This record gives sequence, structure tokens and C-alpha cells, in this order.
Amino acid sequence: MNVTDVQDTESVLAVGSPAVFRSDPLRATGPRYSTAFRGWRKANYILIDKPTILGRNAAIREGQDCLVQYVRDGTVCSFPSTVFDWTTRSHNAYCRIAWPESVRMESFRKHERVSADSPCQVYLGDALLEGVVLDVSIGGCRCVASEPLPLGTTGEITFTLPDGSLVERAWFTVRNVREGAGAMWSMGLEFDPSQFLVQNTVAFCVMSVLGRARTDAVTSHRVLVIDDNPEMGEILCQQLRRKGYDVFSANGPIDGFHRLYSGSVQILLLRQGLRAMDGLTACRAIQASSMFQSLALYVYGGAGDCTNEELREAGVRTCFPPSTSPPEIADAVYAGDSQAPRPVLEAIKSVDEAIDKRRPRKRTPATPNGKGMRSRLEQNRGRRRG
Repeated sequence: MNVTDVQDTESVLAVGSPAVFRSDPLRATGPRYSTAFRGWRKANYILIDKPTILGRNAAIREGQDCLVQYVRDGTVCSFPSTVFDWTTRSHNAYCRIAWPESVRMESFRKHERVSADSPCQVYLGDALLEGVVLDVSIGGCRCVASEPLPLGTTGEITFTLPDGSLVERAWFTVRNVREGAGAMWSMGLEFDPSQFLVQNTVAFCVMSVLGRARTDAVTSHRVLVIDDNPEMGEILCQQLRRKGYDVFSANGPIDGFHRLYSGSVQILLLRQGLRAMDGLTACRAIQASSMFQSLALYVYGGAGDCTNEELREAGVRTCFPPSTSPPEIADAVYAGDSQAPRPVLEAIKSVDEAIDKRRPRKRTPATPNGKGMRSRLEQNRGRRRG
């Protein structure tokens, strides 16, 4: 899977293409609304259809942060944004959102599957069949149940994805059936391609799971710092880089959670008292997702209105008081990381030492009986005289 941050936003937009508008992207189970791109003014705004669900406009306010997701030419695209204007007038079918600085694009094989192991409900008219979804891809899923369904059967299925998001009433067609172990039947279900919302939700889950697996295989030292004070956040980032970490920063929880779900972070440092969301709420949202069980979570800037006990229950390892300096925070994170990288200068020093050990040493002539070179010369002269 390839990941790129495209700075030329205009090159990856298309008028009329559908998208998903997430008004509460900090929650995996938050609402997802259908929309479409209608136009834009470069470096200013993007015009989209008013996000709707079941034919009704979403409950959105001006200035609200959001996340826009869409699939273009087999590539998953997403960017955080802000609602510029919003009106409930029925004749106004559009709204404007802020122009993104970049669009995150991730591509992977169309039929790439990820494990789900999620209980499911299969709806066949008035009948209900319960089973388990074993794995899922953009095109469909593999389900096991106690009863087989004939090939070509159509129905609807509801289950939860590994990232916590819900696939609800997805239309499917049974494409293959096999008898499994323990009187269970394995069935391959193909999703209806016309359900863009389902396709989008599954695509972003697959992207997140594969992205995290890819990152864990490559490195275990990526750090994300979420701080809406860019100057303070950059100071902390610099201290962590000196420790050898690969550090990313985000100016708010929306952008931060976007990076988290992209699967590229093992350690998260979050400033308490973010303007958009308090630290405790953010930590609880992170803890609610099974994808982040191994994430090392730290809060700095004090506990605020919540207690240290509440933060620990929300999965926080350490809450640093306001008096803790960035170098002290970096030292504590490094000391608590069992797989911490060595600082760059220390690594260079050890490499130099290894090279130095391999260099051939100058051989100095041995001196018999501990005597110096002069004694040896005198012995040679005495032999010649004799």
C-alpha cells in the first residue's frame, strides 16, 4: 500500500464525484453523511452538496470541524476541513468547506482482505440469520453461519468493522458457499457496488488496518504530537526528534485523529485543554477503538478539570503537570519506551566505534624479556662480534 500527501488538491478533485462527510470523526461510530463535490475556488473553499442521511440534511453548524473521505480511481482519499457556511433553507442545496492544504491518498489492492471476526445479522426479508463475519474487503465479506444460503440469494447484512465503525444493512449477493467445520457454513458475500457509503466505510477501515500493520512492520518509533499551539508543539517535536523518534504533529484533534486512523503512530502526546476538545474526551474516544490498544498515550499541560485517575482509566500512561518542560517530557517518554530508538549522536558514535574496531592495527615489534629496542640492538651487535 502506497501513502502520499498530495499538495496539489485540485488534481485529486472531480466535480460530481460522491464523498462521505463525517461531522464527528473523533468517534469511529460517529455519523457519516452522503455528499458530492460541486466545485471549488482554489486555495479558498470547496463547494459540496449539503450532507444528508436518509434524505434529511445533517445537523451541522458553521465553524464545525469535519473529515471528508472519498474513493478516486481505486485510491482512498481524505482530508480534514471546516464548515464555512451553513443554512437550513431548503432552496440552498450547497455548503462551503475550507480548502485543505493537502489530501491524503492511500492505494491498495482492490480485493485486499482484513480480519474482522465480528458478529453479524443477515436480513432475508422477514427472516433473520445470525453469524460471524470472518474477513472483509471493499468488494464483500466472508461470513459463517449455521445455515447455508443458496447461490444468488440477496439480502442485507449488519456488522462492526475492526476500527469500530458500523456497516448497517449493506446489500449483498451470495457468490459461493462451502461447508465448514462444526456444522457451520462459509459463504462469500458480494456487496452491491451502488452503495457508495458502504464502500467508503469499508475502504477506510481496510486502509487503516493495513496501514497500521505496514507501519508496525517497518518501525515502532513514530510519535504524534497534538497541540493547537504550533510553537509549543514544535518545541516538543524537536526534543523528541533528538531522541531518535520519527515525529509528526497536528494542530487539532480532527487532523490528529485523521493521522491516527491512517495507522502511522505508536506513541501519542496530547495537550490537555485543546480548544476543540478536552483531553479526557479525546482519550476516551481513542480507548474506545480496538485499533489503539497498544498505543502509548501521554497527556501534558496538566489534568485540567479532570483527575489523574480519570485519565489513567482512559488509557493515559502519564499526565505531565504544566511545569514539566519539553525536554523533561521527551526524557520521560524515552525512558518509558521499551523499544526506544537510540539518539542519533549515540548511534553514530557506536557505528564509529564498530568501524574503529575493524581497522587493522599497526604491528609493533615485540621486545624480548621486556627490554626496549636499544637492548635488542646491543644483543645483535654482540652476535656479530662473536
